Amino acid sequence: MQMGLLFHKSSALIFLMLVSVITSAQKKLTDNLSVSGNYHFGYSLPEYSVLSHTITENVQSFDLSFHKERTGKDIYEQLYKYPQMGIALFYSSLGNENVYGHALAINYFFRLKLIAREKFSLYNRMGIGLGYITRKFDFEDNYLNVVIGSHFNVHFNFRLGSTFDLTKRISINAGLSFDHYSNGNTNEPNIGLNLLTGFAGVNYLIGNRLERIECEVPKYEHGHALEIFVSYGAKRVRTLNSGYNHTLSFATEYNYFLSRFIHLGAGIDLFYDSSIRPNLIDADEVVRSTDNFQTGIHFSQTVVFRKFRFTLQEGVYVVLTNKIQSSMYNRGILKYYLNDDFSVRLAMKSHLHLLDYPEIGFGYKF
Repeated sequence: MQMGLLFHKSSALIFLMLVSVITSAQKKLTDNLSVSGNYHFGYSLPEYSVLSHTITENVQSFDLSFHKERTGKDIYEQLYKYPQMGIALFYSSLGNENVYGHALAINYFFRLKLIAREKFSLYNRMGIGLGYITRKFDFEDNYLNVVIGSHFNVHFNFRLGSTFDLTKRISINAGLSFDHYSNGNTNEPNIGLNLLTGFAGVNYLIGNRLERIECEVPKYEHGHALEIFVSYGAKRVRTLNSGYNHTLSFATEYNYFLSRFIHLGAGIDLFYDSSIRPNLIDADEVVRSTDNFQTGIHFSQTVVFRKFRFTLQEGVYVVLTNKIQSSMYNRGILKYYLNDDFSVRLAMKSHLHLLDYPEIGFGYKF
């Protein structure tokens, strides 16, 4: 049931993103629309060295994407050097067909140019969406797969690439790509799969290239804000039990607006995690009534694009510490402002490189 809910939410999110791409067409759907195809070759990177024996083959992948370059209709599109947004389809082997099978994925991505010349550009691209792994863990039929416990998973892709124009419509590209598949601890096991590949391919501009809009960017005035958040999450502990443990968190954060697209912040957190006490009991540890609660302080870095915010947090537990996991915690947060004050957000909490649980929440800015 939980995985079905995850699937429907992810599908709805991807659908809304696709609609936003289509409805944002400047004149015609094909204006500034390109199609790109790439072949990847590389490696599956096991989270732990003990799992290396299950990786027997190189990874081979293919991706097909449709993306539109923005024309600079607002300040953000010009500040980000006319970014590209689009939808990508993926197919990949995973290092061992008998254990891990293959992966299929669809994601929405955002591509930024780091260096732009007349015919050459260097870019980075980040995308997130829904992935399907054909073979998952099974006690009887696939007990060697201790990294993926569900067919449906979150797919994250990050790449650093370059393009070179051959003609006005055709260009070639090459670079490095990193892919991650996991279910956010909504099913067990959930160590996750990591792929590192080199890629090369061809881009083709389908429609007409529109003229870019250029205007003077007004001077930016620095600001600051205080914000409070409430978030809910759920996870499974790493004991292959059938129950879900609920989490709740409260946070307050001060942000300094360093520029139009970079905010720096610091805040305090209060966590409730119902999995802590059961884990302590299983480990024959002394249990206190406050063990399900943790408090911490964090620092954050936020990238701004219109009403969207993408934040990375680094925190440390203080006073009420986490007795099961690391003394440090991290969050990746995607936030959207419904108006000037209210926001909704999706987050993934982790402890260093180990994912803990996903959260959904809302915030209010003073």
